[in-house]
Amino acid sequence: HHRHSFAPWDPLRYIQKTFFPEGFPAHPHRGFITVTYILKGGFIHRDSIGIKQLYGAQKRHNGKHTQWLTTGKGILHEEMWDTSVPDEDGKLPAFLQPCSQELYQLWLNVPSQYKLVDPKVELLGGEEGEGGNETPTVFE
Repeated sequence: HHRHSFAPWDPLRYIQKTFFPEGFPAHPHRGFITVTYILKGGFIHRDSIGIKQLYGAQKRHNGKHTQWLTTGKGILHEEMWDTSVPDEDGKLPAFLQPCSQELYQLWLNVPSQYKLVDPKVELLGGEEGEGGNETPTVFE
């Protein structure tokens, strides 16, 4: 479980993100599955197989709330917080409104015969007619 909040007016944030990126910079995985379920906020995903996608729990993510990442024979990826828009609850003026992030992530081991499959990234959720689905393709 991760919970973070980014305040747009925090001067230390700008100094800190010079040295510590806001998210999880590029790192490798191999031979398992990660399932990332976003409760609030969102992520910007990029990886070594050429995929860049936005997902999360806010309206701008179009219902795409979960990422199913099959790492297979190996993938280099990054998940950076989507801090482009402050929280949508409107309790504070826009310039003071923080950008909150909350998620759960599960790591699933896979049977040995599937550890070297091609890596794949799927987003779950969204409208079915618009390419959304709620069932990941585990192994083909």
